[in-house]
Amino acid sequence: MEWLAKDGLTVRWCLYVAVVGWLGVYPANAAAQVRPPVTTSGGKLVIPPPTRTIVVADLAGEWGITEGINTTYVDRYTGVYAGTDSLHFTEKWILTANGTISSDFFGIQNGRKIAEKSTGVVTLSSAGILIIKMKNEQKYVLRGWLEGPNMTVMKLNGPWYGEIPADVLSNPEKGWNLDKIWVRQASPDAGAKPAPVASGDGKAVTPTSVRTIAVADLAGEWGRNDGINTRYVDRATGVYAGADSNHSREKWVITAQGTISTDYFGIVNGRKIVEELKGVVSFPAAGILVIKINGNGRKYVVRGWQQAPNMTVMTLNGPWPEEIPADVLSNPEQGANLDQKWVRLVEPK
Repeated sequence: MEWLAKDGLTVRWCLYVAVVGWLGVYPANAAAQVRPPVTTSGGKLVIPPPTRTIVVADLAGEWGITEGINTTYVDRYTGVYAGTDSLHFTEKWILTANGTISSDFFGIQNGRKIAEKSTGVVTLSSAGILIIKMKNEQKYVLRGWLEGPNMTVMKLNGPWYGEIPADVLSNPEKGWNLDKIWVRQASPDAGAKPAPVASGDGKAVTPTSVRTIAVADLAGEWGRNDGINTRYVDRATGVYAGADSNHSREKWVITAQGTISTDYFGIVNGRKIVEELKGVVSFPAAGILVIKINGNGRKYVVRGWQQAPNMTVMTLNGPWPEEIPADVLSNPEQGANLDQKWVRLVEPK
């Protein structure tokens, strides 16, 4: 996906893809299809290829995805900030075992609400090609399938509106920028857990915890992925003048005693960057996480916490190197472009 700069402006594209809970149901036979223990690779959520043929009936239920795209414009010659565009959206699919689909899209673009609902039909070939026919025909490659007792995670590559390239079909590393993570969650069990995930206008919600989160609650390995692409064009001619890219993943290993080890891996214009650091974490106030590394403190607001037997999803807003603005603390919609989704996986017992 590319964003062209116009009138001598530079476009920076930030894509955040997060694994989020979305209230849904499992098919009746889901309990017999539990995956082996889940592992992580460099802090990255591993969603293995299906070990069996997935059919349309396996897709029955409610699936959700959340994404955000932020575009910052900067004058190419002066470097002066020239405005931003933002699009943050959620999409929900309700699929039936009979192959029907209902799509519910909700987005906020520069403060303007976009809502769209569609219906159609789906087919899924034995080769893992998912075809959705609504207003147009979209094709996806089923690249990953992870089942647990309370959640299913599906990795789809697409959409493709024509023929899917042969190398995308044969090589799971090709076209990775179109990989999407969809989540289907079973209804939470009764007990002292966060309330069931709610949705408003089709928007997925990572609920806040029913109690105060402490350092000990963070113990474990957390991971997230980010991507930033910058494309340059000549202001006078509109001719392509180069590009920058920065794709990274980061892992935190936090102990109950408050120590943290960070492992950052990034590719900047084809150049590898690896950084490993150690520090300490604390909660000086309820819901304010501070990470100190090499004498520098980074502050985060804990905006969401959803815990399940095999996965925890934490929404952090930050980092803030100085004091966190009061409106960010009081209004969860403020500073939304700095929201980050971190995932901690727990191996099933």
